Amino acid sequence: MTKHNRQRLVAVIALSFLSFTSPLLLTRNAAAGIKDEPTANPKEIPSLTEKLKSNDETALDPAIKLLRKIGEPAIPDWMEALQDQNLSVRQSAAEVLRQIALPAIPAFVKTLKDSDVSVGAEAKTAVPQLILLLKDSDANVRSRADYALGRMGAEAKTAVPHLILLLKDSDATVRSRAANALGSIGAEAKTALPQLILLLKDSDAKVRSRADYALARMRAEAKTAVPQLIPLLQDSDVTVRSSAASALGSFGAEAKTAQSQLISLLKDSDVTVRSSAASALNKIRAKA
Repeated sequence: MTKHNRQRLVAVIALSFLSFTSPLLLTRNAAAGIKDEPTANPKEIPSLTEKLKSNDETALDPAIKLLRKIGEPAIPDWMEALQDQNLSVRQSAAEVLRQIALPAIPAFVKTLKDSDVSVGAEAKTAVPQLILLLKDSDANVRSRADYALGRMGAEAKTAVPHLILLLKDSDATVRSRAANALGSIGAEAKTALPQLILLLKDSDAKVRSRADYALARMRAEAKTAVPQLIPLLQDSDVTVRSSAASALGSFGAEAKTAQSQLISLLKDSDVTVRSSAASALNKIRAKA
């Protein structure tokens, strides 16, 4: 496999983490191990790719099996298919790619966790393809691309401007995952602070919680958010209260103005909230 296709395959493996499937496609994973498959000719790639638009399982399954068997020569076509306007095409192409890339997923997971610079650079090659998916018309696609970029941490810092735009997405899952990805990137995403602070008042509890998380991960860069985090200690949602307490604790002495509210939270009805409040108080007092 050439270096170019190897890099493209890294993006493919990243997409394997996105669960790019519809209920129809979920039934096909079991067929991946079928031995008696028809012969495949690379010249058939265009016609087989066209069949990915079909919702007819009897036509779609044979096309996917043939494309899977063709393997590497079809990678460029599949990558283009991931950006097709037809959702069925994007889903089917991702299914084919997943079946080819599946054996490499454990290595990709290791890549995402490896601190070695050269390994990190390899993972980074998936970022441009994922950035394209952040603009997809389908909210599920955008949210899954958010998730994959979040797994890459600081290696996805070039996606920050694009992720910031998604903090205003109409879909709550997209907003929460974008906030989560920015938090995973850390201080490199400090330009997102104003938008993340606004998200603390989002109507969706999960979005508020992920905004808490993102601000906590930016630590010193986000200390100006303390006044906006304090009201969330009284949020109606348990997860939001807990994550707000944890975020304030990450700021240490910079969050000393929140001590009285955190002390009140020690009597919260939820054990996780009480634990987060106690931990936050310890961190604030330890650094005071």
